Amino acid sequence: MGGTFDVTKETRQANISVARSGEATSALMREENDRLVRCFSSVFPKLTRDQIRTANIDSLLEWDSLAFTTLIAVIEEEFGIQIDTSDAPDLSSFESVEQYLRQHNIFA
Repeated sequence: MGGTFDVTKETRQANISVARSGEATSALMREENDRLVRCFSSVFPKLTRDQIRTANIDSLLEWDSLAFTTLIAVIEEEFGIQIDTSDAPDLSSFESVEQYLRQHNIFA
């Protein structure tokens, strides 16, 4: 009976550890997402947080070539990365930039 208790206690402790790890990962993802929102906000200061999350090149008149180039430079600086010029045309929305950062292991 004592052995069962020990296994259950160990299992519970392992579950708590996994939950804490998941919470830490979730917090890290929120932090990274907030950093990306700040990048967009610095280039498109009139947008709200919700507008930034749905922003794309077709929905914003101010998303012109200069804004795009600035956005890429801000993201590269913020995350310490170099975005390949061949990938840049695909980065036409907040969502696509977020996916790009995940695919390249910049985001957790």
